[in-house]
Amino acid sequence: SIAPFGIFIDLGGIDGLVHKSELSWNKVNNPEAGYKVGDEVEAEVIDINHERGRISLSIRRLQPDPWESTVADFKVGDVIDGTVTKLVNFGAFVRVREGLEGLIHISELSHQRVAHPGDVVHEGQVLKLKIISLDSERHRLGLSLKQAEEAPARPAPEAGVAPAVGGEPRAPRARRERPERGYSPSDALSEPEGGIDTTLAAAFAQVRDQLAAAEAGDEPEAIAEEAVAEAEVADEVAEDAVIEAVVAEDVAEEAVIEAAVADEIAEEAVIEAVVAEDVAEEAIAEADEAVVVAKGAAAKAKAADAVAEAKIAESPDDDEIAEAVAEAVEAEEIADEAAAEAEIADEVAEEAVIEALVADEVAEEAVIEAVVAEDVAEDAIVEAVVAEDVAEEAVVEADVAEVVAEDAVAEAEAEAKPV
Repeated sequence: SIAPFGIFIDLGGIDGLVHKSELSWNKVNNPEAGYKVGDEVEAEVIDINHERGRISLSIRRLQPDPWESTVADFKVGDVIDGTVTKLVNFGAFVRVREGLEGLIHISELSHQRVAHPGDVVHEGQVLKLKIISLDSERHRLGLSLKQAEEAPARPAPEAGVAPAVGGEPRAPRARRERPERGYSPSDALSEPEGGIDTTLAAAFAQVRDQLAAAEAGDEPEAIAEEAVAEAEVADEVAEDAVIEAVVAEDVAEEAVIEAAVADEIAEEAVIEAVVAEDVAEEAIAEADEAVVVAKGAAAKAKAADAVAEAKIAESPDDDEIAEAVAEAVEAEEIADEAAAEAEIADEVAEEAVIEALVADEVAEEAVIEAVVAEDVAEDAIVEAVVAEDVAEEAVVEADVAEVVAEDAVAEAEAEAKPV
C-alpha cells in the first residue's frame, strides 16, 4: 500500500516501510507520483524494531549518492546552472543536478540589499550560479548569484584614497541614511523599559567594545578586518540555523501527516473491533439457538424411543413395531445432527469472541499509537517553532554584524584619507 509518508512493501507475510525520505536522493512530496501498488522494488533493511514489529527500508541507499560525484565534478569557483526549487525567508534552494540541491543565501542573491528572495528569483527559474562553498562532511553546497554576475560599475577612486580592507583600492561609499540612534554605549548592557532583544544588545555591546578599542589606539583597519570576519562567521551561523529550521519544519509536517494517518488507522481499528463484537454476539446467539434446537431434538428422540418400546411391549403386529422403531431411529439421527450443529455453532461463537478480543486489543494499541503520534507531532511543531526563532535571531545577528562591518570599513577608509 501507499501512504502520504511512504510506501509499504510486502516482504512475504510482513510489511516493511520505506519512508518518503528514503525513496530517493531527491525530495519526494508524494510517493504515489513515483510508485503504484504491485510494483516490484529492491530495498535495503536499515532498521528492525522487534518491540513494535516494524521493519524500516531504504531504496535510495541502493542508488549512488549524488554528493560523491559532485565532489569529484565540482570545485569552489565553478559557475554552474541550477533551477530554483524553493524560496524561504533567508534565501533560495536550487537543484543543480538530480538528487542534489544547494542554497543561495539571501546575501548572495544581489549586489543590492534584498528584502525577500522572491524579489530577485522565482521557483522554476534557471540561473547561472557560482559555487562559493563545498562542505563534504555536512553535504552542504553554497551558491552565489551575485558573484556569477558582473558587479555594477563603481566610480574611479579619488587620488589619495587608501586601499580598503583586503588590499584592493575602492572608492569611498556614501553612508546610508539611518534614523537617529537613541542609545548610549551603556544601553548595550542594560535593558530599557519594555525590554530589548538580548541578541541585539550583545551586538551593540560588540560595537561599544570596538569603539573602546579604537579609542585605546587600535588601528581602524584591523578593527574593520575583525568585523568583516565576524560578519562572515555570523552569516554561516545564520545559514546553518535557517537550514535546521527548514529541516525541523519538514520533520513537523511529516509528523503531523503520520499522526493523521495513525488517527485514521485507529478509527478503522475501533470500527473493526465494534463489528467483530457484533459478529461475536450474533454467533453466541446462534450457538444458544442451536443448543435449544439440539435439546428439543434430543427430547423428541427420547419420546420416539419410548413409543417404540411401548409398541414392542403391547402390539404383536410386526409392521407397527417396525414403524415405531424407524421413527425412533430417525428422531435420534435428527437429534445427533442438531447436537453436532450446536457444537459447531459453539466453536464459531468462541472464535468470534476471540477475534473480537483481538480486534479490541488492536484498536487499543492503534489508539495509543495515534496519541503517541499526536504527541510527537506536537513536539516536532514546537521544535520547528523554536528552530525558526533561533534562525530569525541568527539572521538578525548576521545583519547587525554586517552593518558593524560596513561601519568599520567606512571608518577605516575615512581614517586613511589625507587630512
